[in-house]
Amino acid sequence: MRIEIKIADYSHQLPEHYKQTINAVSVYENAHASLYSKVLKTEEVDFDDKHILIAGFEPGSTASLILEKHAQCSGILFILRGKAEIYTANIRIGSLENQYMVLPRTPLSLLMEADGPLKLVALSFDERIVAELMEDLDDGLLKSLPITPSLGSVLDSIIRCGHTGYSRRIFYEAKMLELLLLISNETKRRKQNSFISIKTYDLNKIYQAKDFIERNIQSPCSLIELAHKVGLNDFKLKKGFKEVIGTTVFGYLYDFRMEKARILLENGAPVNEVSYEVGYKNPHHFTAAFKKKYGVLPSSLKRQNKQSD
Repeated sequence: MRIEIKIADYSHQLPEHYKQTINAVSVYENAHASLYSKVLKTEEVDFDDKHILIAGFEPGSTASLILEKHAQCSGILFILRGKAEIYTANIRIGSLENQYMVLPRTPLSLLMEADGPLKLVALSFDERIVAELMEDLDDGLLKSLPITPSLGSVLDSIIRCGHTGYSRRIFYEAKMLELLLLISNETKRRKQNSFISIKTYDLNKIYQAKDFIERNIQSPCSLIELAHKVGLNDFKLKKGFKEVIGTTVFGYLYDFRMEKARILLENGAPVNEVSYEVGYKNPHHFTAAFKKKYGVLPSSLKRQNKQSD
């Protein structure tokens, strides 16, 4: 039930010769083992019928990874940082950047081509665990979907897990189930809002708007300005953003700011510095917004993390 990730040595042949590449690659040859360990670092956790793989990939130039899911099981691939071109056989599926892909239940090989660092998380699990989720998806089709702030928060906690022993296993299992619940709810919401009715052109513009919001949290623009920047009218952006992302433009900005603030605070950053980093000129306004979101003061969150250290 495991998902494996390997480095392909033949990126200059891909994707045209993908099938031959898969057969030819031997990623564990002794001559290359030390090189691979420097550019691909993985951590794996197995428990019962579930498997988590966390990988960091830092190639010096364009390089390729091969993801293999051998068993008849369900799986999800999350690209948290970086951008990867995804292929199956010799067919290009598309790009993944701060997105996730629900994998078909059948055994599968994917090629991921990247020209820079990647951070990814892959899950595999017994399909019975997510029967309800899979009923809402087109079986066998690979779709890329956005990683919402809620999903990003859970994935970040998985990557930074500090638990050991049996508590570590309980933590990972709980977080995996939380991810599946969030994805299930998002799937149902998209279905209810006729997600597939949005034209591909408009969909790409909505993702551009989402990316612009994330890169400009210190100086956000108005809805009309954002619409002009991505080439949509403000009505289409407002309506489409809510359908695709699940919240309003400014609701997403608020969620993204608060999630970034939470991570910075947990890593020990001062409250005033965090307030500025996430776009609040007045620390008191930031404190009020943070408390509204999480129910605690940012200073108390920082103290809690100091005590746990």
